[in-house]
Amino acid sequence: MIYIEELELEDFQTHKKTLIKLSPFFNVVVGPTRSGKSSAVRALDFLLYNNWYEDYQRFDTSKTVITARLSTKKTVIREKSGKINRITIKDAAGKIERFEAFGTSLPSEVIAALGVSPIDIGTKDPIFANVANQDDPLFLLYASGTDRTKILSRLSGLHWLDYALKDLNTDRRTKSGEIQFLTETNTQLLEKLKAFKNLDILKDHVKDNKERLVRIKKASTLLQSSRVLVNKAAQWKRDYQEVQKLKTIDFPAETSRLEKIIYIQSEILQPLQDLNRKLVNNDQLCISTRTQAGVFATAIDILEKQIAEEEKKVPTCTECGQEIKQTV
Repeated sequence: MIYIEELELEDFQTHKKTLIKLSPFFNVVVGPTRSGKSSAVRALDFLLYNNWYEDYQRFDTSKTVITARLSTKKTVIREKSGKINRITIKDAAGKIERFEAFGTSLPSEVIAALGVSPIDIGTKDPIFANVANQDDPLFLLYASGTDRTKILSRLSGLHWLDYALKDLNTDRRTKSGEIQFLTETNTQLLEKLKAFKNLDILKDHVKDNKERLVRIKKASTLLQSSRVLVNKAAQWKRDYQEVQKLKTIDFPAETSRLEKIIYIQSEILQPLQDLNRKLVNNDQLCISTRTQAGVFATAIDILEKQIAEEEKKVPTCTECGQEIKQTV
């Protein structure tokens, strides 16, 4: 069991620095009014549940510190001010865990170290069963029957049984639906299986058809090969017929006929070639003659002009230089 052996309050309301030693069983705090009895309870409420009010911090101090030394040899130190919100856990070996800026809910490590947690009964606010102030009603006596049942179930662990029963009922409904679905599916499959009652006979038919298909494929291959051979045989037959026709030809007579044709072609071709050469030569001669005729015509024209000019001249005597009168 986890319990607080010592509770030390520093700058918490009326407590400047107070050390309270506690028993593991039953503790009674007595004292005059405003001596800090309720403040000790509020300090526990703040330590266990993080319930904080501004007037908890002692006036004109830097921060409030609450230290709880536990039976587990762990120490939980709670520090709070306007700027500080810190919890430190120290174990017996000196290992330190520090938590800061964690909001309104305590870290799970702190709750586990203190061994106290709020009771969640499914309502908006949890129940803080371990601490009660002066004006708070007695625990469970003023709660409704439903809340008392929920609280006792939580404290005894019966709520886990409720969860288990709910899960069991959910699983039962789910499995019932699955069973119904599988039953219907099985019925449908059995109905479909009726179409395969002659499956063994069909299997034999399939086997026979496979064997027939193999034989057909072999026969198809042989048929294709036979067609190739038939085409080759037909070609060979045509070639043989051509050879037989060639055997019936009188090759000497044909050879003689071809030689005559070649001779006649040569006899005709040679004169034609000679004639062609002559024609070509005549053409060249005509071209040369025409050229010479042109030259002669030009020369004649020059001579005629010279003669005409000479006729116009008056003959003179070579000795005396006088004109010689001609008479016709």
